[in-house]
Amino acid sequence: MYKVKLSSKHSALALIAVEVFILGFQLVATICLSLFAPDMDEVTEYFILLFITQIAIGVAAIGTLLASRRDTGCSLRDYTPSAVRPMDVLRLFLITCGILLFSSPLANGFSMLLEGLGVSLPASPVSFSTGTEFLLGLVFVCVMPAIFEELANRGVILNGLTRMGAWPAILLSAFIFAIMHGNPHQLIHQFILGAVMAYAVLVSGNILSSVIIHFANNFIALLLTFLTANATVVEVTPPGTEVIFAPIVLALYGAMMFGGFCLFSSQIKRWTQSNILAYVHARPEKRESYVRWRDAGGFFGYVSKLIRWRTDEHQKERLSPLMILAILLALMILALNTYTMVAL
Repeated sequence: MYKVKLSSKHSALALIAVEVFILGFQLVATICLSLFAPDMDEVTEYFILLFITQIAIGVAAIGTLLASRRDTGCSLRDYTPSAVRPMDVLRLFLITCGILLFSSPLANGFSMLLEGLGVSLPASPVSFSTGTEFLLGLVFVCVMPAIFEELANRGVILNGLTRMGAWPAILLSAFIFAIMHGNPHQLIHQFILGAVMAYAVLVSGNILSSVIIHFANNFIALLLTFLTANATVVEVTPPGTEVIFAPIVLALYGAMMFGGFCLFSSQIKRWTQSNILAYVHARPEKRESYVRWRDAGGFFGYVSKLIRWRTDEHQKERLSPLMILAILLALMILALNTYTMVAL
């Protein structure tokens, strides 16, 4: 069961460790590859660096937990996932589909804006068009990030921020999750996704909830990439008529956002209510407080109360200066990556 024991200082240490370990592990791997495998093809090198990156994130998260164990008593056992009912797995999958539908038009529009400003998105050496690449992507793009990135982001970073309050922790951890990727083109979608995954962990008290969402998000993106790469493209738009289709594209984007929002809102509410009722059923002493807050505060009111039940209300704290420095470090790396994209 997910237990809140860390502080924002531990969250900052985890964020710094993730950034430093990723850069360090990738640098060592790149040097080793250039010395011992100079003729290695780009695809193999790409997957090796993906593997190294995820291992670096996992080592940083576990290292932070071990370093904080003396003063917090926190350990990996605190993140032992609870069982998830099949219906909840389905709802989490539908929630992810709703996020993708809603955020894709926003993310595409933001990417077009960046492209217009000269921030080009580097081409990936892997198209995921073959079965082998798809299976490797399933491991290195879907499974490993869902485990190691969730342990670092929702397991450690969110955990230490929760004493600031539920909603500040959700939003700040989502912002950190977005900038940690170091890619300006991913900021919009990763922020929305990060906020939903943080919310899911705090409501369910189960880190497996965010693992499922993370896996589903990456798997859907991987599957669409694979299908697109193997699709037959037929040119149906005569040159010079693109402007005619602009209103149709905008209408399509609007329909995607509306449909995605409806799907997400309906499923997240049902999933939330299911988790709250299960929590109250297991703790009858909370029923009276639950009813009072449900009737007074509505949906978000009793969700906030539920999250506070899972934390120590008497240990409220402010954001540590170390976390501010850690965020500035992540923003600096994001700025350097953005500059590199402009230079390309």
